[in-house]
Amino acid sequence: MTSALWTCRPGDDLGRLAAQFQQHPIKSLPVVDDAGRLLGVVARSALFDWLWQQQQGDASDRRQRRTWRLWGKKPPASTPARAADLMQDAPLSVEDHTPVSHLLEALAVHTVPFVAVLRQGQLVGLITRTDVMRILLR
Repeated sequence: MTSALWTCRPGDDLGRLAAQFQQHPIKSLPVVDDAGRLLGVVARSALFDWLWQQQQGDASDRRQRRTWRLWGKKPPASTPARAADLMQDAPLSVEDHTPVSHLLEALAVHTVPFVAVLRQGQLVGLITRTDVMRILLR
């Protein structure tokens, strides 16, 4: 189990998420609340998709803002996206006392980036396919 966790909060801006993805070899970030309860997950691919859509929409946005200015009005403010905007439900979770054999079955049946390990509802670790391979190789 990986217990050194990189997580984010629902209100974190996407720049912070992008920095975490750049600094750490991870494919997804668990989203937790102030008490450490798992709320969901933001996939790196979801962030890339959002950035791509923003880039495609920029040209249209510029035309709309130019029209607003021509009419002497202030364009409406755009709200910056947050982690909660890209968050999906957490794929799978288990309690910290769950046997590894159950995890193997879950990882074989489901295509998930990780299995969240919870202790009394709080996120305490993640188990990835790499973690399971390490266990099996011992």
